[in-house]
Amino acid sequence: MLEPFQITTNSWCIDTGYLKPKYTAAYLLIDEQIALVDCGVNDSAEPILRQLQQIGIAPEQITALCLTHAHLDHSGGAGLLIDKLPNATVYAHKDTIRHLVNPENLEKGARMVYGDAFFNQTYGKIYPLDINRTQILDDNQSLSLGKKTMTAIYTPGHAWHHHAFYCEQESIIFAGDAFGLSFTTEENMNTPNLYLPSTPPSQFAPQEMIDSYHRIINIEADCVCVTHYGQVKDTKKALLILSDLIEKLVDLFINHHHLSDEDLSHRWVNLCIQQLSSLKMSNLQLWEKIMNAMQKEAQLNISGLRHWVNKNMLTTN
Repeated sequence: MLEPFQITTNSWCIDTGYLKPKYTAAYLLIDEQIALVDCGVNDSAEPILRQLQQIGIAPEQITALCLTHAHLDHSGGAGLLIDKLPNATVYAHKDTIRHLVNPENLEKGARMVYGDAFFNQTYGKIYPLDINRTQILDDNQSLSLGKKTMTAIYTPGHAWHHHAFYCEQESIIFAGDAFGLSFTTEENMNTPNLYLPSTPPSQFAPQEMIDSYHRIINIEADCVCVTHYGQVKDTKKALLILSDLIEKLVDLFINHHHLSDEDLSHRWVNLCIQQLSSLKMSNLQLWEKIMNAMQKEAQLNISGLRHWVNKNMLTTN
């Protein structure tokens, strides 16, 4: 059973159920009007509506669906969900809206990355958004929810059309994928946070990603929430780890791009998990469980790194 959990007095984390529990979140910000940040895939619609009901929110009360970017685990279900939120407007970067109003290229790219079998099973039909129910937000542009505002913060690196959303009054940032992944095991949410950069194809850009990390940190919000998954516990520590990993991973792929994906995946996992080296000594069973789970994270991330190297480094030689 997917369950919401409360972050602050006026904000909640909602489990979209994408792939597995406690892996992909949407967020709720409650004011005189109510905003939902990201919405998962088509199959997330019913779990989201059920969790809203648990919190005591009716679908009619949602007035803003804020989408961080057009990747399908964040917004693939927007076209379906918006019909169940009769008073909501979709707010996003202009290219996020462009992709979701006409999702043919979005679907084509996702099928190339994931393959038809995975796409059909996981995403299904991408329902186009009604452009009349959308509103473009530019960098630093805000929407009012009453006493509170949600401000779009342009944060490229993971995707060129990525916005984080900042509520100054709550001192909270909904960072999407612009502040990495805060990885824990589903079975043990008390696992020490493992911070991972999210580097999928095809728009990964290392320096822009690091710049976005710093932009989020420089806001000095009390709370940074990521889509995968929940609240980052120590933002300054996460910044150092994520920036260092980006540099090491880029260096790995520049110098060892000739290696197989399997070999690079193994090296990716070893680099990322070094931040939990003390856990190996204290709980070998949990260490091995995390290692196995990390192999699943590695595939998409190394694909993005390889794409970036092929496009930006090898073509110049």
